[in-house]
Amino acid sequence: AFGKVKEAERIISKGEIVDDLSFRKLQSLKTEYEKQSLDNVASIWVNVGQIIITTMALLVLIGYLAIFRIEIYAETGKFALVLSIFTLTILMGSLSLYFEQIPIYLIPFPMLAILIRNFFDSKLAAFTMLLNMLVIGLLAPNGFEFVFIESITGLIAIFSMSNLIRRRQFIISTVIMFLAYSLVYSAFTLIKEGTPTEFETNNYILFGISSLLTLLTYPLVFLFEKAFGVISDITLLELSDTNNKLLRALANKAPGTFQHSIQVANLAEEAAVGIGAHALLVRTGALYHDIGKMENPTFFIENQTRGINPHEELT
Repeated sequence: AFGKVKEAERIISKGEIVDDLSFRKLQSLKTEYEKQSLDNVASIWVNVGQIIITTMALLVLIGYLAIFRIEIYAETGKFALVLSIFTLTILMGSLSLYFEQIPIYLIPFPMLAILIRNFFDSKLAAFTMLLNMLVIGLLAPNGFEFVFIESITGLIAIFSMSNLIRRRQFIISTVIMFLAYSLVYSAFTLIKEGTPTEFETNNYILFGISSLLTLLTYPLVFLFEKAFGVISDITLLELSDTNNKLLRALANKAPGTFQHSIQVANLAEEAAVGIGAHALLVRTGALYHDIGKMENPTFFIENQTRGINPHEELT
């Protein structure tokens, strides 16, 4: 190769004699044009392959729901929620492919797994997370390393949210995720480089930002709740707070019923934990199971503190 053709420079005009130099420029243009055409064809087939793999992963997820989680598969809102989160994760992963300024480790993939955990359970969240990472691993540089780091971090994030009781668990989970990211990445670097001097500081910053971004799960939960009509653990947590407006009203109007409801909630929660049921859902339901007694609190014995029984005055 020799010489240079600048951008927007005319190679030859109509009516000009084609000399040796012009001919070689035209041949060079022809070769490059054909090469780009071949690249375009190749990219089409690459996209076809990616679509097939993504579709296969989606079918596996649908099959899992249809066979093992029929209660989700049969309910439109829940089914659409799972598929939406699965698709959203893959779209997030493709951001780094189309926008080079967005590093793939900046994207908070565990956030989507935590979302599913808040609406359903750890098993479904873990299964969806692993499927997602296998698909996105095709787009990521150092695919195996990426899949392993994100999968381990995502699973640890899910486990850290397994017994959601207080809001501060989100903060704790963020710290745990950053430590998981850092430890697994450091281990991979030691395996590849054989020395601790090759750690990329920028990656640790990306891990920290990604972990902090998972705090966006909290507002996202409410958007998904409204969009799909599904109740999350965060909402149950807020409903089970005894400072909730309705429970405070129960405590004021029917204090005996309020104390009874708390006792039932404590017993029911322990029983749910013992048999592996959804403890937070059971506790919340128990707190509200007698809420209707506020209408006529003295008609129920636990609120008859003055010894007056309205039933005795009935015919």
